[in-house]
Amino acid sequence: MAGVTPERASAPRQAILVVEDVILVRMLVAKHLRESGFMVIEAGGAADALHHLEESDEIGVVFSDVALSEGGDGFSLAEQIHERWPEVRVVLGSGIDDVAARAWRANYPAPILRKPYDLPEVANRLSTMLQELS
Repeated sequence: MAGVTPERASAPRQAILVVEDVILVRMLVAKHLRESGFMVIEAGGAADALHHLEESDEIGVVFSDVALSEGGDGFSLAEQIHERWPEVRVVLGSGIDDVAARAWRANYPAPILRKPYDLPEVANRLSTMLQELS
């Protein structure tokens, strides 16, 4: 019988949503996370990410680039996630450490990882955040 099993319905949020508009970067990060044993969902922008969050209760951590070309930036996405899904953790990624990023860290304690990513570090950080949800 198709559908969600009772165990699955009550399972903790264990998926990672990777939000990145540069498809090659998104694919590289998602591939590494999958090879590290994580369930990964991919989104190409903020609107797509919000759609996935609305449709899935399995997402525990969102890893988003700050500079998204469509549907808003990573900061506004993180704010919406914090307001609508306070149990979901957010980690941001950026190739620049500008004033906006520093201001964001002062107001909202989401970690910001620098590009180019150290993929094992990304996996460890996201794993720790998922464990905190359990």
